[in-house]
Amino acid sequence: MTKANYHTHTYLCGHAEGLPIDYVQKAIELGLEHIGISDHGYLKDKWVDRMNLEEYHNIYLPNIQEAKEKYGDKIEIFTGLELEYLDGYDSLYQKYYRENDYLILGQHIVEVDGIEYDLYKPMNDSLIIAYKEAVIKGMESGYFKILAHPDLYMLRYQEWNDLTEKIAIEIIESAIKNDVYLEINGNGTRRAATFTKDLELTWLYPRVEFWRIVSRYQEAKVIVGDDAHYFAHLHDLAVTNAILFAKKMGITIYDKIL
Repeated sequence: MTKANYHTHTYLCGHAEGLPIDYVQKAIELGLEHIGISDHGYLKDKWVDRMNLEEYHNIYLPNIQEAKEKYGDKIEIFTGLELEYLDGYDSLYQKYYRENDYLILGQHIVEVDGIEYDLYKPMNDSLIIAYKEAVIKGMESGYFKILAHPDLYMLRYQEWNDLTEKIAIEIIESAIKNDVYLEINGNGTRRAATFTKDLELTWLYPRVEFWRIVSRYQEAKVIVGDDAHYFAHLHDLAVTNAILFAKKMGITIYDKIL
């Protein structure tokens, strides 16, 4: 079992529960040495399931600081955010980069011709290409330490083909070039398993075909992220399954990366 987790959410995003201190206490109980709090950060007013800037400054950062002051002698606590990458928001990314220990790139929304599309809705070729382009731009920006669920584009596309393989290769090679960690996502392994067209057991993410390609790249840096939305998710059975999945793929997991 790993000794660190950097992908953790709080009640402020609107679809999770708990305060930073709840996750810190659970992490100490589990014997973790690193815990990162990385809730969904603000980019646009109309986006839901993300804290706003006032909450970020007046609640989120002070809550993490409180946890650091109370438990910093027992565990290393890191301040982070999970963000999408969009063109035109460089000043905000710079601000977040300065104010946090790390940033996670978690691309749940893509823009095509000025229209936004949610990855949790049905995808087509142009949308998964837009996903690939967005995450590569994000990694090239230098702001992000981790690419969360890099294979999320398969969630509602599902059929593995030549295009999805090409996208995987481009994402993996960009992560290597830009020194970004690829995350096997524990929230994906909390979902029901499924089968590939060759009847191989997988999840919609992590997707076995994607990570088999990762396994060919010795230079790729991979972590397991709990993506905890409740403190009970920390290092739960889903995370154990993600670690076993990596082992089956022959992928080396990095642990404490900060």
